[in-house]
Amino acid sequence: AFSLDIRMTVTEDAQTGEVVFGDYVTKDVTVSNESGLTVTKEGTYDKTNGKFNYTVRVTSTGTNTNVTITDTIEGTLLTYNKDLVVSSNKGSSEVSGGVTSENNNGFTYVEASMVDGEVLTLQYSASIDYSQLTGSKFTAEQTGNGVKVTSDEDEDGDEASKDFNNETAYDLISKT
Repeated sequence: AFSLDIRMTVTEDAQTGEVVFGDYVTKDVTVSNESGLTVTKEGTYDKTNGKFNYTVRVTSTGTNTNVTITDTIEGTLLTYNKDLVVSSNKGSSEVSGGVTSENNNGFTYVEASMVDGEVLTLQYSASIDYSQLTGSKFTAEQTGNGVKVTSDEDEDGDEASKDFNNETAYDLISKT
C-alpha cells in the first residue's frame, strides 16, 4: 500500500469539476469561492501603567479585499494611545495596510488583501483617566471598546467587544 499527496494551486476563477489521472482514475474536486471574516478582541488591565492592552485578531476565510477594521473606544475613561502594531501569521512582509484614520477614540485600519487562513493581529493600548472613576471598580460604560471588520466580499462582516466591567480598578488600603 502507498499514499499519494497531491497539492494544487488554483486561480480565483477555478470551478468545481473532475481531475483525470490517466485512463482509470478520476477524482472530483470541489472549489469554494466563499469569503468571510471573523474577529475576536481580548484585553488585559495593566494596573501599574494605568492602561488597558488590547489584542484584536481578524481571520480570513477565502480571499478578502479591502479589509476594513474599525476599532471604537466607547468607554468614558479611555483614550487611545495611537500605538497600533499589526502583524500577520503569513509574515511581516504580508502586512501592507495602514491606518486611514485615528483619534482619541480609536482607529480605522485597511489591509488591501487577506488570503484564506490568514490572521491579522492588531495590538494597541488605551490610557485610563482615573479622575473620572466613581467607586473602586470599572463599569462597562467606562471601559467599553468595540471592533467591526468588513471587506468587499463580506460587507456585513463581524463584530466583537471587550469591557472590564466589575474589574477592580485599585486596591483599597485602610489604616488601622
